[in-house]
Amino acid sequence: KNIMIKPNIPPNEAQRLKELETYQLIGTAEDEDFDFITTIAAQITNSKISLVSFVLEDMQWFLSHYGLMAREASREYSFCGHAINKPDEVLIVEDARKDERFWDNPNTLKDPFVIFYAGVPLVTPNGLPLGTLCVVDDKPKSLSANQIDQLKKLARQTLNLLQLRRNQLELNKTNEELKKNIELVKITNNELNTFSYTVAHDLRAPLRAMNGYAEMLIRNYGELFDQEAKRLIHNITQNASRMGRLIDDLLSFSRLGRKELNVTNVCMNELTKEVLVELNKTID
Repeated sequence: KNIMIKPNIPPNEAQRLKELETYQLIGTAEDEDFDFITTIAAQITNSKISLVSFVLEDMQWFLSHYGLMAREASREYSFCGHAINKPDEVLIVEDARKDERFWDNPNTLKDPFVIFYAGVPLVTPNGLPLGTLCVVDDKPKSLSANQIDQLKKLARQTLNLLQLRRNQLELNKTNEELKKNIELVKITNNELNTFSYTVAHDLRAPLRAMNGYAEMLIRNYGELFDQEAKRLIHNITQNASRMGRLIDDLLSFSRLGRKELNVTNVCMNELTKEVLVELNKTID
């Protein structure tokens, strides 16, 4: 009689799945940084299989899969599905054939023959378990305290990489928004240039005419004007000159908009590698 115990659904499942979506991991290409982690995890624990596994609504998906060809599996038969229900603990199954939860699990009875399993939950800073870093073998065994500690360190490194990835995604999104805003600024500057030159052209002509008429009046009829008339004509020329300077200032301001705004895409690949170097030192 089949008495396999299916994984429980965590009480914060909806929030957990929403958090997982923010990392945009599912379906992405394999990444050598995560492959490095699963390779080291397998070597440290002397296991045939190592996975970075994320538990989705009805399946588990492997971002990295050392020693296993598949990139996904059923959540119903998932050992990792059990592991995320206790995010503060490392789930260790030394012999699945003797565990009531797994003895008749299809993954135990047939390929890949999960007899031994150890999974460290990958818990975000928000306290949400996305999946596990796990190691699997087709024979029973146990891990030493040092091996378990090293596995935990690799899981923390995996989380650091995940956070860097999400930060990169957020940074890329911000850069795209900034580019769009700059394009809008360029459009606004172009409109300002057009406006300022149009205004300058339309105002300069009458100003020149005003100055010309004022000079003509003084030159041809100056002797007929009393001091008050001459003062008024002088005020006309002064105000016309002042308006001319305002037009020049308007044109100078519009030219500021012609300067190109440079946007530099920030790539975190080098930063990621530097972080990996530092984190690897903690494992040694």
